[in-house]
Amino acid sequence: ARKFGISFASVHQVFRPLVKLADTLVCFNIAYDRTVLLGEYLRRGYDIPWSDTPKDAWVDPMLEATGLCKLPGKYKGYKCPKLEEAYEKLLGKKLEGAHDALADVRATAELYFHLHPARGLVSKSNHKDVCIHLKFNASRSNI
Repeated sequence: ARKFGISFASVHQVFRPLVKLADTLVCFNIAYDRTVLLGEYLRRGYDIPWSDTPKDAWVDPMLEATGLCKLPGKYKGYKCPKLEEAYEKLLGKKLEGAHDALADVRATAELYFHLHPARGLVSKSNHKDVCIHLKFNASRSNI
Protein backbone atom coordinates (compact mmCIF):
# COMPACT_ATOMS: atom_id res chain seq x y z
CA ALA A 1 0.00 0.00 0.00
CA ARG A 2 2.82 2.41 0.73
CA LYS A 3 4.45 1.76 -2.63
CA PHE A 4 1.38 1.63 -4.88
CA GLY A 5 -1.48 2.85 -2.70
CA ILE A 6 -3.01 6.26 -2.27
CA SER A 7 -3.12 8.38 0.87
CA PHE A 8 -6.01 8.25 3.29
CA ALA A 9 -6.55 11.97 2.68
CA SER A 10 -7.05 11.24 -1.03
CA VAL A 11 -9.45 8.41 -0.25
CA HIS A 12 -11.39 10.70 2.07
CA GLN A 13 -11.73 13.36 -0.66
CA VAL A 14 -13.41 10.81 -2.94
CA PHE A 15 -15.24 8.74 -0.31
CA ARG A 16 -16.92 11.59 1.59
CA PRO A 17 -18.95 13.03 -1.32
CA LEU A 18 -19.97 9.54 -2.46
CA VAL A 19 -21.32 8.72 1.00
CA LYS A 20 -23.21 12.03 1.11
CA LEU A 21 -24.67 11.40 -2.36
CA ALA A 22 -25.72 7.79 -1.79
CA ASP A 23 -29.18 6.67 -0.72
CA THR A 24 -27.80 3.19 0.01
CA LEU A 25 -24.38 2.12 1.28
CA VAL A 26 -23.51 -1.52 0.65
CA CYS A 27 -20.65 -3.23 2.40
CA PHE A 28 -19.95 -6.90 3.05
CA ASN A 29 -19.35 -7.12 6.84
CA ILE A 30 -20.18 -3.50 7.57
CA ALA A 31 -19.41 -3.78 11.27
CA TYR A 32 -15.75 -4.54 10.63
CA ASP A 33 -15.06 -1.98 7.90
CA ARG A 34 -17.02 0.79 9.60
CA THR A 35 -15.13 0.22 12.88
CA VAL A 36 -11.74 0.25 11.19
CA LEU A 37 -12.60 3.35 9.19
CA LEU A 38 -14.06 5.09 12.23
CA GLY A 39 -10.80 4.55 14.11
CA GLU A 40 -8.83 6.02 11.23
CA TYR A 41 -11.13 9.02 10.87
CA LEU A 42 -10.95 9.74 14.61
CA ARG A 43 -7.16 9.28 14.70
CA ARG A 44 -6.76 11.82 11.89
CA GLY A 45 -9.38 14.23 13.24
CA TYR A 46 -11.51 14.03 10.08
CA ASP A 47 -15.27 14.41 10.07
CA ILE A 48 -17.13 11.09 9.86
CA PRO A 49 -18.75 11.01 6.39
CA TRP A 50 -21.60 8.74 7.45
CA SER A 51 -22.44 10.47 10.75
CA ASP A 52 -25.81 11.66 9.45
CA THR A 53 -26.53 8.58 7.31
CA PRO A 54 -29.74 6.86 8.45
CA LYS A 55 -29.22 3.38 9.84
CA ASP A 56 -31.56 1.85 7.26
CA ALA A 57 -29.36 3.21 4.43
CA TRP A 58 -26.69 0.61 5.29
CA VAL A 59 -27.03 -2.80 3.65
CA ASP A 60 -24.83 -5.73 4.61
CA PRO A 61 -25.11 -8.65 2.18
CA MET A 62 -23.21 -10.81 4.70
CA LEU A 63 -25.99 -10.48 7.26
CA GLU A 64 -28.68 -10.91 4.62
CA ALA A 65 -26.97 -14.03 3.26
CA THR A 66 -26.50 -15.73 6.63
CA GLY A 67 -29.97 -17.30 6.77
CA LEU A 68 -29.91 -18.10 3.08
CA CYS A 69 -26.51 -19.81 3.05
CA LYS A 70 -27.31 -21.80 6.21
CA LEU A 71 -23.67 -22.55 7.03
CA PRO A 72 -23.40 -24.41 10.34
CA GLY A 73 -22.03 -22.34 13.18
CA LYS A 74 -19.91 -23.49 16.11
CA TYR A 75 -22.75 -22.94 18.53
CA LYS A 76 -26.40 -22.13 17.86
CA GLY A 77 -27.63 -20.95 14.51
CA TYR A 78 -25.77 -20.25 11.34
CA LYS A 79 -22.38 -18.63 10.91
CA CYS A 80 -21.95 -15.51 8.83
CA PRO A 81 -20.59 -16.49 5.43
CA LYS A 82 -17.34 -15.21 4.01
CA LEU A 83 -17.73 -13.28 0.78
CA GLU A 84 -16.54 -16.29 -1.23
CA GLU A 85 -19.00 -18.60 0.56
CA ALA A 86 -22.00 -16.33 0.02
CA TYR A 87 -21.04 -15.74 -3.60
CA GLU A 88 -20.71 -19.44 -4.36
CA LYS A 89 -23.79 -20.52 -2.39
CA LEU A 90 -26.16 -17.82 -3.64
CA LEU A 91 -24.87 -17.21 -7.16
CA GLY A 92 -23.75 -20.76 -7.89
CA LYS A 93 -20.29 -19.85 -9.11
CA LYS A 94 -16.80 -19.58 -7.69
CA LEU A 95 -15.47 -16.13 -6.82
CA GLU A 96 -12.33 -15.61 -8.87
CA GLY A 97 -9.72 -13.28 -7.40
CA ALA A 98 -11.13 -13.10 -3.87
CA HIS A 99 -9.39 -10.64 -1.55
CA ASP A 100 -8.50 -8.40 -4.47
CA ALA A 101 -10.26 -5.09 -3.79
CA LEU A 102 -11.85 -4.78 -7.24
CA ALA A 103 -12.96 -8.44 -7.32
CA ASP A 104 -14.48 -8.04 -3.85
CA VAL A 105 -16.32 -4.85 -4.87
CA ARG A 106 -17.74 -6.56 -7.92
CA ALA A 107 -18.75 -9.65 -5.94
CA THR A 108 -20.40 -7.53 -3.24
CA ALA A 109 -22.34 -5.55 -5.87
CA GLU A 110 -23.39 -8.76 -7.61
CA LEU A 111 -24.63 -10.24 -4.32
CA TYR A 112 -26.46 -7.02 -3.46
CA PHE A 113 -28.28 -6.94 -6.78
CA HIS A 114 -29.03 -10.67 -6.48
CA LEU A 115 -30.57 -10.10 -3.05
CA HIS A 116 -32.34 -6.89 -4.19
CA PRO A 117 -33.20 -7.52 -7.86
CA ALA A 118 -35.40 -4.44 -8.23
CA ARG A 119 -32.43 -2.23 -7.29
CA GLY A 120 -30.55 -3.45 -10.36
CA LEU A 121 -32.88 -1.55 -12.65
CA VAL A 122 -31.49 1.73 -13.88
CA SER A 123 -34.06 4.37 -13.16
CA LYS A 124 -34.30 7.86 -11.75
CA SER A 125 -35.50 6.43 -8.45
CA ASN A 126 -32.30 4.50 -7.74
CA HIS A 127 -29.60 6.31 -9.70
CA LYS A 128 -27.97 7.48 -6.47
CA ASP A 129 -27.35 3.98 -5.10
CA VAL A 130 -23.64 3.54 -4.54
CA CYS A 131 -21.97 0.24 -3.76
CA ILE A 132 -18.84 0.89 -1.74
CA HIS A 133 -16.67 -1.86 -0.41
CA LEU A 134 -13.42 -0.87 1.22
CA LYS A 135 -10.64 -3.24 2.06
CA PHE A 136 -8.55 -1.30 4.50
CA ASN A 137 -5.44 -2.66 6.17
CA ALA A 138 -5.20 -1.04 9.59
CA SER A 139 -1.50 -1.94 9.87
CA ARG A 140 -0.80 0.40 6.95
CA SER A 141 -3.08 3.21 8.05
CA ASN A 142 -0.26 5.72 8.46
CA ILE A 143 -0.05 6.31 4.72
